[in-house]
Amino acid sequence: MEVRNQKYLENKVESFKDELEKFISKSLKEDFSNFSDITREMVENSVMSSGKRIRPLLFSLISLSLGIPRKTVMYVSYGIELSHAFTLVHDDIIDRPSQRRGNPPIFKIAGEEIALLIGDLLLSKSIIPLSQFPRASKFFLEKMCDVIEGQIIDVLWSKGKFNSYSQSEKEKIIVEIQSKKTSSLFRISSVLPAIIFEESNKLKSEKMRKNVSLLRKNLDMFGYHFGLAFQTIDDIKDVEEDKKMNSPNILLTLGKEKTYKLLRSNVSRAERYLSACEETILALSKKGFKYIELLKYLVKEIIGYEKII
Repeated sequence: MEVRNQKYLENKVESFKDELEKFISKSLKEDFSNFSDITREMVENSVMSSGKRIRPLLFSLISLSLGIPRKTVMYVSYGIELSHAFTLVHDDIIDRPSQRRGNPPIFKIAGEEIALLIGDLLLSKSIIPLSQFPRASKFFLEKMCDVIEGQIIDVLWSKGKFNSYSQSEKEKIIVEIQSKKTSSLFRISSVLPAIIFEESNKLKSEKMRKNVSLLRKNLDMFGYHFGLAFQTIDDIKDVEEDKKMNSPNILLTLGKEKTYKLLRSNVSRAERYLSACEETILALSKKGFKYIELLKYLVKEIIGYEKII
């Protein structure tokens, strides 16, 4: 099988991202058409400026590699992006930044009370696309609870509640914060395709059931390590800002040597688990290869830590 060149893969990922962007924009207009003008405006501001769509892209490429219908993939991707926007709206209320991706955050435009309610609305709406998949819904909600708990520990850290802890205890806490706040969202994007595949298909053979179970475990571990690598890279880039804000930061807590060792370890493990997933996906779906190519390219682009060393 031909391995595509980098430019081809880049263009394909960008093309799919554009398709996703248009679907999210269209869905927002339809989904919130009965809400007030101010609510629609705040929702659109928060979702359409929420980032690079990494989480829905991961979910989409894994799902399509398994042959999950495109309509389902796009709709659930939309829900995943709503949940991500919820975390950003609430984070901004707590952290009080002056800007969010070049624009004023919602709490600065509409006030804290409205921003809090917009976040609540986004989280509530985000679960609807999964309502036809009970086990997927349960997994999603469990992980969102982890995200919220991670934010609680984050706030306690910023308030100095762990200042008296030993260095080793602080190191465990910082990894717990980042694994819950960041890895949980990537575990959602990574594992939901396997659960939806399982709920959508009659797994007749024992071999198929074992393959799906193995895939789910490997996707979960991929999401966990990918999330930690992603957050570590973010912390390295944001170290000066986090220092001023007293925000939890892996580099500030672990130091350079331990941080880069942790980063290399998580990148290596994420790539290893993704390779294990590739083998299982190809055994489950004939459509797998072309989407796995794009997935591997996307992952390498996002956690290619060599760029920041």
